Amino acid sequence: MVETISFTIFLETIGFLATVIFVLSSMLVMGFSLTLREIVEPLKNLRLTPGSHASYAFARPV
Repeated sequence: MVETISFTIFLETIGFLATVIFVLSSMLVMGFSLTLREIVEPLKNLRLTPGSHASYAFARPV
């Protein structure tokens, strides 16, 4: 016998997969559109870089 699943579960699964694929592909396209210089340039700002890393470390546990 073939086990069938309900149509709503099927649609939920398709919707979830479509969302994940959309998010991942959007992130990849944005990442591939940047040059190495555009990625490294903000890290050279010695005043803002440590502050942003520190704020991330404190905000993450919250």
